[in-house]
Amino acid sequence: MKGRVGYATVIGDSELFRLGFAKYEALHRAARACVYEVHGEAEAWINTGNDLTEVQNARLRQAVTWVQEVNAVKWAPCFRAAPRLVFRLFVRG
Repeated sequence: MKGRVGYATVIGDSELFRLGFAKYEALHRAARACVYEVHGEAEAWINTGNDLTEVQNARLRQAVTWVQEVNAVKWAPCFRAAPRLVFRLFVRG
């Protein structure tokens, strides 16, 4: 685990890190929920025999772009800072 000069514990045990991690996890979950919602609406619309509208296509692009941005930019510092903490939280549960 990584440590920093002046810190009594490793980065993953820092309250500040855990607060930031919780905020980014919430952002990730919101982006993920948005993608599922927009995709579900589009799928239901198509299943009734309609073609997607320009607005629906735009919402799909917007949702996918947002979730990619959240995953690429927001989570990267967490994974670099404390990979074992991330492993413990998400892989081993």
